Amino acid sequence: MKNNLEALIPHQFGDHNLCQPRFCGYKKQPGVKYLHRSLPYKAPLSDPVLRENWSSQACEHANIAASLHALKTSALWRGKLDFRVKASAACINEGRNYLSEVNQNETFISKAASYADLGSSQACEHANIAASLHALKHLHYGESESLDFRVKASAACINEGRNYLSETFKRHALSPGSFTVPYNSKKDNEREKRQNKSKLPEQKLRRLKLKEETITSKGACEATEGTSNESEISFSEQAEDIEKIPDAIPKPLYTAVPSLNNPTVVIIDLETTDFSKVLSTAVYNCNMYDNFTQIVMGFVDSLAVFRSGFPKIEKYNQPFLAQHFCKEEYNAYNAVDDVNMLDKILIAANVTSELLLKQCYHSNSHLLQENFIKGKAKNLPSFHPLIASGVMKVTTAENIAGSGLNCAHLKLIYVRKGEDGLIDVLKKACGKPIVSNDKKLMCSVVQKMGKMFSEL
Repeated sequence: MKNNLEALIPHQFGDHNLCQPRFCGYKKQPGVKYLHRSLPYKAPLSDPVLRENWSSQACEHANIAASLHALKTSALWRGKLDFRVKASAACINEGRNYLSEVNQNETFISKAASYADLGSSQACEHANIAASLHALKHLHYGESESLDFRVKASAACINEGRNYLSETFKRHALSPGSFTVPYNSKKDNEREKRQNKSKLPEQKLRRLKLKEETITSKGACEATEGTSNESEISFSEQAEDIEKIPDAIPKPLYTAVPSLNNPTVVIIDLETTDFSKVLSTAVYNCNMYDNFTQIVMGFVDSLAVFRSGFPKIEKYNQPFLAQHFCKEEYNAYNAVDDVNMLDKILIAANVTSELLLKQCYHSNSHLLQENFIKGKAKNLPSFHPLIASGVMKVTTAENIAGSGLNCAHLKLIYVRKGEDGLIDVLKKACGKPIVSNDKKLMCSVVQKMGKMFSEL
């Protein structure tokens, strides 16, 4: 943290000698012109007087006071209520100059170790939102005497719960309110349940997972879309990179259908032809695929159904099943007799809807498989140099090629966002990993690709 704080001001003025590759795009991609996306015209600042003022001791003291103010309120909100109220009042009455008189003997950078373990600012954000509900931002309460008790009311609500209102009424000999008391108790109970639930390990893991998915999705979009969605593109001095990398093709996993409500079962004699695969391709070529998937919920293989529901049967060919369940023989070489007998077998064996649902997979699985195979055949040759040089194995290359990405796409992603962009794109494709869920394998492949792309 200390190194990053020391590089913060020089970084804004185009001086990257103190920058670390982890946060500085210039150090991540030395051969690419770096753009300051948060500065006007995406260019570094150049005013030497401004830089000197920012780096001066007075400004540094003001920054530390402001940072300590934010950090203390985020980490110690409940224990520093008076500090928060007094700081807000001082800021309103005296302006932000009050910060320059706080902690004059401390420097921002020298205390970096103290800030590193102060944790999340979520408590501070929650307090700011709660205060804005009592002192609305679109109304000017800065010159109002009510601001003080409005901020205190927000703090009391956070620390004591909604019952503070009834207690305040009682202390002033007022009725607590026949509707107010039960309503506040109900809201406090709901709040307590939410707090207890949020402390559970599975809820914390859930929040971390959602945060990771959001960051990954955002990073993947930025890496594949380039600068097409950024602001102030027309003000840039150089040609913008607006090439759109195609969306990844999800790998079919033949996932189960979640539910079937009174399904109509259609029995088809497949013989050696995968009729469901042929039917899916034909429907797609006729531009009727959306209607098809809305009507046909899924496919079921009768062989998988009987193997799962009746594991102790000696054989699973249909003539044996007919003899076993129906005590009948039939002409197995006649397609109509085949279908009629399978219907009788399913009824005699009492195959339930639950068993059919367990073995039923989605109707779009075959088309996804066909698209994946086509993408692999088209893009796999571009990965032959990477396979030959040991950057990745054939299986990994097949998964990436089948998703619709080729070697040129990966190189463009690396130029735009570096290794982080490669990880984000390869990590998720339509909610599913392209390469692997193994983080160690993912990082190894990305590092080797980054090294090879930087040498080209």
